[in-house]
Formats: sequence, C-alpha cells, structure tokens
Amino acid sequence: MEDVAARVVEWCSQVGGLYPELSEWRFTADSKRAALATQSATEHELVRSLVADGGIASIWAPQGHLRVDVSADEYAKQKNLFRLVAMGRSPANVDENDEDVAMMMTEMACRIFSPEYVNCGNAKAEPMIDDDALVSAVNYARRDIYDSYPDFVRAARVIRTTAEGVFFARPEED
Repeated sequence: MEDVAARVVEWCSQVGGLYPELSEWRFTADSKRAALATQSATEHELVRSLVADGGIASIWAPQGHLRVDVSADEYAKQKNLFRLVAMGRSPANVDENDEDVAMMMTEMACRIFSPEYVNCGNAKAEPMIDDDALVSAVNYARRDIYDSYPDFVRAARVIRTTAEGVFFARPEED
C-alpha cells in the first residue's frame, strides 16, 4: 500500500506542477471552511495518511476545486489494484476538450501508475464522458471495438495502446 500511496502523491504533485492552482493539497473535512482551516498537507503526510487509513483517503485542492479519492479496500483481493478518482473542475485556463491536455494527463498517469492500471473513463463499449471528470476529452475503449467510434479517424493520431485497451482523446462534436 505504501507504494500505491507514494504513486498517488507523485501524481498529485505532478498535476500541481502543471497547474499552480492544484499545487496545494489539504485533507477533506466536514465543510469547506474546516478544510481551509487546516494546514496544507506535505507529501509525507499524504503518504502516511493513505497507508494508515487502509487505502482510503480524500484530499482536496481548494484553489482548483479538485478532489482526489483513493480506495484500495474493494480491490484488496486482487494484487496491486486500487482506485484513484479525480473529480471536480480543472483550472479555468485549461481546455478540457484539448487533445494535448487529455493525452498529457493520460500519459502522466500511465507513467506513474503503469498503463495496465489506468482507465480514464470506463471499459464499456459505449462512449462515456463524465461531467465531473478532470479531463473530459479522455475516454477509454476496449482494444477490439475502439475503431467503431465515429471520431476514430480524428482521434487516431493520439491513440496509445495498453495491455488492457487503448486511450484516446475524444473531443466534443465539432
């Protein structure tokens, strides 16, 4: 679990490097006011909290209105699997439908967590764009059906194949 926690914290740190608004992380609390009254969490505190809480923790970047939830409990029976969910609004100056932003975030997650554990969206056949997703342009499809997407040709230049499937930017309809 410590390795997973360290990877989550590394991801948070790199997101903060991309967007200064996401460089300050705090533990979530019962209210926004209570969370803002706490000190910013250090990387060491974040890792320690994730490990101590058995893989369940929530942190929040108040300037960027982003919340990250990590859970390893429901995957405890499967070795090295966990769930990291980043939800909220990304910084105002980020175009969430920009392919470059989408692929940068996906590649960063693949580099830190390894591609077989990264799924930006869901593994069902139909397209899914979650309104609360950090980068809504990123979607996921199983390897054998991704070419059936109507925007496959446009997305083809940013496809990355992984052991589990492919990642591609899926911009909104033109």
